[in-house]
Amino acid sequence: MEIARLGEELRRNVIHPDSSYWTAYEHFLKRSEYLKGILQSSVESILVDRDVSITGRTKSRDTLRAKLISLPTMKLGSIDDIIGVRIVGDFTLAEQDEITSLIDNHFSPVHKKIDRRSNPSTGYRAVHRIVKVEEMHAEIQIRTLLQSQWADLFERTADIWGRQIRYGFPPDFQTDLVKNHRENVLSRMIDLSINYISKFEEHSMQVNPKAEQADPDLFVKKLPSVREVRGKSKASLLDAFRFKQSAYETKMATERWIDAERRYKDLVMSLKRSIDSILEELSKNIE
Repeated sequence: MEIARLGEELRRNVIHPDSSYWTAYEHFLKRSEYLKGILQSSVESILVDRDVSITGRTKSRDTLRAKLISLPTMKLGSIDDIIGVRIVGDFTLAEQDEITSLIDNHFSPVHKKIDRRSNPSTGYRAVHRIVKVEEMHAEIQIRTLLQSQWADLFERTADIWGRQIRYGFPPDFQTDLVKNHRENVLSRMIDLSINYISKFEEHSMQVNPKAEQADPDLFVKKLPSVREVRGKSKASLLDAFRFKQSAYETKMATERWIDAERRYKDLVMSLKRSIDSILEELSKNIE
């Protein structure tokens, strides 16, 4: 009940040191910070062998109040993302799923599962899990490197052009010229996420990182030697010939596969550089 009353007071007024709710508010924020540390430590222990970046945060006083004001029926105790941990890494979509499964297994039962890769929110793509940390719910975000780069850029844009753009509303503007420019940039950013970064990540799943270890001569090395076939029956020689023909065809197919994969990897890296370049260009246009 105290948390509910605190939420209503925070929605009505800015709580300051002279407010009657100040002690409760300070305790709530310190408790949130403490639970964030517990959550982050748990996630770090789960992913200790993974090459990922793990960061934690709690909502600031301003953003917490802004959320309560923007959602007048929401109770303070019902906000799922006061505490948050973000996992970011240069991994594939399949590896993102693996990490998500580790999170699900550790925090089972998971309170809420959200996948914004297949259903992006204004271009935002990531996997979210809402889990329980003692008495509070908390949000865990799992993002690939490009998903995170895009989201960080969009957040910076929202800080300058208006937080409402995260929900699909128009940016702040002074003139129609400014409005058209900003809407064009936002459209390009959303298009970049949905039609380029998402497609890049889907196709990247086809790349086999062990391809360089493949040996084109593997099957030829298994062929019987001249000494081994000398004196054999015609049937045995015919079998050896068929095996040789099959081995040669397999060898050629393997070489073609490795060559095609290398060319595909070159294209993937070229696309990644293009995406990074577009992100950099867009970041210059948000001022």
